[in-house]
Amino acid sequence: MRTDCFGTALIKIPGSDRKLLATAARNFIGKTTIEIKESVRETIEAHQRATIETVTIQEIYQDRKFFEKEVFENAFCELLSVGISIVSYSLLEVKDDEKSKRIQNAMIERDARMENAETMRKSTEAYLTELNRQTQLQDQNILRLNKKLQESTGL
Repeated sequence: MRTDCFGTALIKIPGSDRKLLATAARNFIGKTTIEIKESVRETIEAHQRATIETVTIQEIYQDRKFFEKEVFENAFCELLSVGISIVSYSLLEVKDDEKSKRIQNAMIERDARMENAETMRKSTEAYLTELNRQTQLQDQNILRLNKKLQESTGL
């Protein structure tokens, strides 16, 4: 099942920390703002995907803050290593692949049909067992009546 998450992050290059500033300068010298943004976006998206793989869509809906915290903490460490700090990360939207929903619904319907078929099979089996028992009782009754008839007629 495919889940897409859309989030936003506020980032900065910490100017007050000379070591981080030097790291950012080494990593991004000669790069345009667009290239830097793209690099940060790809990093955060990778951490979103990694986090999505560890939880279900229901868990993301139920505990958005946990998801946001996981993405923030994981991306924070990686981006800090290149001189960029994440100030905040917020999950804006979660989309579940429509095809996956149809597949999941089809599987639920299939399971319901299989359960219904199993119930019908058991019901039919019980009916046939009872029918067989009734037939055996009738056969025994016919044999008893035939025996009684033979005894009364002397045959």
